[in-house]
Amino acid sequence: MAIIEASEVAGHQIFSGTYCRLFALELEIKEADIKANDFWKAMGRSKPPTRRIHSTCGSRSGSTDYHVHLGWSAKDDCITGSVEFAKNYRKPEPEEQEPFAEDFINWFSQFVLRSEMRIGCYCDFEYPQDSGRRIKFLPLKLPFQGVTAEIDGVSFRIVPPKHGVEKIWATQAEHGLSVHLHAERVIDFSHFDPRREIADISVGLDSIFDTRTENAKGGIQ
Repeated sequence: MAIIEASEVAGHQIFSGTYCRLFALELEIKEADIKANDFWKAMGRSKPPTRRIHSTCGSRSGSTDYHVHLGWSAKDDCITGSVEFAKNYRKPEPEEQEPFAEDFINWFSQFVLRSEMRIGCYCDFEYPQDSGRRIKFLPLKLPFQGVTAEIDGVSFRIVPPKHGVEKIWATQAEHGLSVHLHAERVIDFSHFDPRREIADISVGLDSIFDTRTENAKGGIQ
């Protein structure tokens, strides 16, 4: 799959030219690796929350093709969080202040004491029929107690991982292939580029689904 480099894309567009529709980070950071008190104060909290809190970062620019959903909680000696880069521009709320979606990771990096961490991430991809990605043995129809059961999905583990991709859940439908995946990747907060992460994960998926076959009809046999 041809991925347009970030430097070639106008504005803040991380999904344009890909089949990705969601990219998310799953963070679990020990308090020794983060300025926890400063972080909670910046989040408007005088102390760690007793339950998970949620918020959304709107997009600074109308040309940005994503917004960010956040979830945070304090557990034992860790801060756990999710940072979801969701597709489409979202206008900031009237009273919304920085950080906006484009700036969130750079803003968050000021609190992190280690620039690089191995973290979990997950992605959703939607491949149309003409993309060349499919699972050829799906759907599988089986007789089952007087009806026909159609198996249209499968999950599998990648050993060894490809570009960090460890686990894939895939559904084959008439309109194309839906893929949800989990990966483990080393993230550099000081030079983080979500588009580069999506592009690299896409390379791993392309090798798994073998898109190099003739007439772009590759797929898992």
